[in-house]
Amino acid sequence: TISLFLAVFYLPETMIQGDQETPLTGDSGPKVWDSFSDGILTNRRRSSVYVTPTGRASLAGASETLVLIQKQAKLSIRDVFKSKIIMLGVTLYAATDTIHDVLDTLLPIWLMNEKDLGGPGFGSTTVGNIIAISGPAMLVWQPLVFPYIVKKWGFRQAFVGAMLVFTVGFFFAPFLELVPDNYWAQVAWCSWVNIIPGTAAVTASCCSAVIVNNVSPSHLKGTVNGLAETIAAGMQTLVPIVFSMAFAWVASTPMSWPFTQHTVFHVACIWALLEIPVCWALPADVEDATDN
Repeated sequence: TISLFLAVFYLPETMIQGDQETPLTGDSGPKVWDSFSDGILTNRRRSSVYVTPTGRASLAGASETLVLIQKQAKLSIRDVFKSKIIMLGVTLYAATDTIHDVLDTLLPIWLMNEKDLGGPGFGSTTVGNIIAISGPAMLVWQPLVFPYIVKKWGFRQAFVGAMLVFTVGFFFAPFLELVPDNYWAQVAWCSWVNIIPGTAAVTASCCSAVIVNNVSPSHLKGTVNGLAETIAAGMQTLVPIVFSMAFAWVASTPMSWPFTQHTVFHVACIWALLEIPVCWALPADVEDATDN
C-alpha cells in the first residue's frame, strides 16, 4: 500500500520536466503548470514546465508545450479504441494469456484420459508430478535464458519464436502412439510436452505484457492495461470451458480425423499461429517504451 501511494505521486511518467531549472516567473513571464484539468492525472504531484527565459522564442516554446500537454490530457478511452496500434497490443496480450490457460486446462484432463480414449491414463499423483516439473524449468528459464533472448532478438522476435515453439510442442502432444508403451517413456514424453509449450507460453506472455505497455502513452498506461486485463479475463473465463467441453465430446465420441481428441490441440495451435501476424503488424518501435 505504501509503495502504491508513493508511486502515484512520484512516477517519472507523470512529471513533465524541461531542460533547465529556471521557471517562467517574474519578468520572464507567468509560471506554467501542467494542471491536467480533465482529471486524467488528478491528485498526482504537479510539476513546472521549465524553459530558458531568453526571449520570445522561449515563450513560444512554452506555448507549444502547453498545447501538447492539453492534447495529451484530453485523450480518453475512446481514443484508445480508435488507435490501431494500441488495440493490436491489447489483442495480443489477451489472446496470449488465454492460450496459456488453454494449455493449463487441456493438459491435465488429457493426462488422466484412459488409454482406450487416446490418453496415457495416469493417476492423480503422476499427473501432479508432471505438472509440477515445469516449476524448476521456469526458475532456470525466466531469470537466465529469457533476458538473453529478449536482449538479442527483441520482444517481437522473441514472441514469434515462442509461439512457433508452442505450436510445434502442442501439436505433437497427443501423439502418444509415437512413444513406446513404457511407463517412464510416457512420463518423459508428457513432461516435455508440459515444459516446452508451457515455457514458450510464459515467454510469449511476458513479451506481450511488455508490448502492451510500450504501445501506451504514459498517461494512458493504466487505462490500456485495465482494458487488456478485462478482455483477457473474459476470454480466460469462456475459452478454456469451450476447449475442455470440446475435448470431452471428441474423446467420448468415436469419430475419424479431423474430429478426434487431436483436433482440440490443433485448434489451439492454429490460435497460436494467428497471433504471429498480429505481433508483426505492430511497428518496430514497440520495442521501446513511449514517453509521450
